[in-house]
Amino acid sequence: MSINPYVSPSSEVDGVDVVKKRSLAWKVYFIIMLPLSIFGFIEISTHKDSGISEIVSIMIAIPSWCGFFGFVFYKKILNYKVWRIVFWVNIIWSITYEFITNIDHSEGLTTNVYIITMVISWMIALPYIIGMFLYGRKKCPVWNQNA
Repeated sequence: MSINPYVSPSSEVDGVDVVKKRSLAWKVYFIIMLPLSIFGFIEISTHKDSGISEIVSIMIAIPSWCGFFGFVFYKKILNYKVWRIVFWVNIIWSITYEFITNIDHSEGLTTNVYIITMVISWMIALPYIIGMFLYGRKKCPVWNQNA
């Protein structure tokens, strides 16, 4: 039996589903950020100036975090079209919220420090935003698996 080094090897394993998983970093991010997010929502909902905008924030955040869970842990929840809508509602609300809330998030901060704080906050949220964007795409591998 001669082995030709110029021919790629073949395999007789066809039709086997490969189990895909997200990296540990995504899971660690999820496990750290979810309790922080819950704590943040408790904090703003008990603030003396909280109102309807905080209730809407919580109502948008709950399904958003469910979608992010589906992305991180590779679970099919509803379908990608739903998560595309949830993603855009979340982005639009996150921008709009700052203008309509009665809570002054810049309490005691100068304008420059407040802007820096907001930039850092968006940078910390970037993996969440990216995950939600990817989960809302038809090309996300979770929507193409047979299960």
